[in-house]
Amino acid sequence: MTTIIAYHKFCRDGWSAALVAYDWYTKHTKTPYNLVFVQLLPEEVPNACKKLLQESPEIQVRLFDLAITQEDAMSLLNHFTDCWIADHHKTTALSFGCTDDFHEVCVGGSKFIFDNNKCGAVLAWAF
Repeated sequence: MTTIIAYHKFCRDGWSAALVAYDWYTKHTKTPYNLVFVQLLPEEVPNACKKLLQESPEIQVRLFDLAITQEDAMSLLNHFTDCWIADHHKTTALSFGCTDDFHEVCVGGSKFIFDNNKCGAVLAWAF
């Protein structure tokens, strides 16, 4: 199974989130996964999301610490059967209209979590 793990480029928090995901997939799963790591700057996220939507809905998608918009997040959650998005950026909260420090959206087997009290690496660990 292919799993795409996208994270914030040039960011220790994003890199740490990717490392947490790598650790989990290599040590805690028995299913062989083809892990594809993608580093993205915040301004690259919209185009990357459009590109992801061309992939099969059956692949796994994990996005950490990317400052994603509500429109892009909802498109991914609705397209993929197994998509996890975790973020803590204020721009994400504004896009979703979040007034609280925590917001969660579930669509089928996919999930989006915004938590302003945790960094991207801790959110990855919690997933």
